[in-house]
Parts: sequence; C-alpha cells; structure tokens
Amino acid sequence: MREYSESFKRKIVQRLLAPGGPTAVALSAETGVHQTTLSRWLRDARSLAAMSDDARRSAPTPPAAARRPEDWTPEQKLRAVTEAAALSERELGEFLRREGLHEAQLGEWRKAALEALGGPVSVIIASRVGPVKIAAT
Repeated sequence: MREYSESFKRKIVQRLLAPGGPTAVALSAETGVHQTTLSRWLRDARSLAAMSDDARRSAPTPPAAARRPEDWTPEQKLRAVTEAAALSERELGEFLRREGLHEAQLGEWRKAALEALGGPVSVIIASRVGPVKIAAT
C-alpha cells in the first residue's frame, strides 16, 4: 500500500471540495490514487471538520467580564454589587463564576460603595464557613 504525505492529501481534498471541482472518479483517473482512497480522505476531512466545529460549539464561553476585576469601571462594579445583593447563596456562586469574581473582591467593592455614600461600613459576607463581618471603619 502506498503512503501519501499529509500535504498531498490536503491538496487533493481541497480540489474535491472546490466548487465545480472534479469527482473522486475523475481525480482518481488524473492522479492514479484509487477512488475509494480519495473518498476516504474526503470523508475523514469532513469528519475532522465536524469534530472541530463541535469542539468550538461545546467549548465554554468566556465570562462576560473576561478581563481582570481591577479593570472594571465603577459602573460595572456597582452593577455587580447590587446584582449580587439580591441573590441566594447558590445563585451568588453561579454569578461569581460567570463574572469571574471572588467573594472577597465583591465584598471590597460593596465596602467601597458604602464608604463613598457616607454610610456605616459594616459588611457581612457569606462564606463557606458562615457569615463573616468586616469591621466598620
């Protein structure tokens, strides 16, 4: 059985896939490669393309805020703080993962917002070990 280079196979498959390109039978007569071999290369190429499309579709989408939390605008931070305040613990976990945040970061932003408003800064953060109170400043 004859071995063909990947480059050769790729060129043949490109010709087969080209609009108005030759059939596997016609290309077989031209190149001397058996028609069943050409058809297998074409089927394999389509299968690989489908697999890579499936991989792209099933790949997790990056979070909406894929950049560092330090780069967030004040409006984005405020939105995150207010949105998180209304969530249950389970929903909060999902929210933090989706936004790419840590609980501590959210707590710091909440504290900064309260300080900016001139209110008391006694922040209680839910954590895995129970509520944690950050002392008033």
